[in-house]
Amino acid sequence: MKQCTLLILLSVACLAGQQRTLLRGRIVDSQTGEQLVGVNVLVKGTYAGASSGLDGSYIIEGLSPGSYDLEVSYMGYKLIQRNGVSLTPGVAVEENFEMETTVLAFGQDVVVI
Repeated sequence: MKQCTLLILLSVACLAGQQRTLLRGRIVDSQTGEQLVGVNVLVKGTYAGASSGLDGSYIIEGLSPGSYDLEVSYMGYKLIQRNGVSLTPGVAVEENFEMETTVLAFGQDVVVI
């Protein structure tokens, strides 16, 4: 019984020690500064992502520490890819984006930062 209790306590301690990260930011129109609502922010190579809220802000929680590539997309605006965003445990990382309008066409413009 003591061994079972010790195993449970060690498991809980290991899980508590794994700190996750927080990625947040705000997305605005580059010309007007107006907040953009419903912009998609995706963390490439994961299932994580978010859409910007009424104030243009987004929050993505629960990613493991590491380096990630972000993709930001919105109808009528150029796609943005930001590479090498570094996330560390217990630190809130802020990544803000200014999106440029574009004419809708068959192809899509991509801005790589």
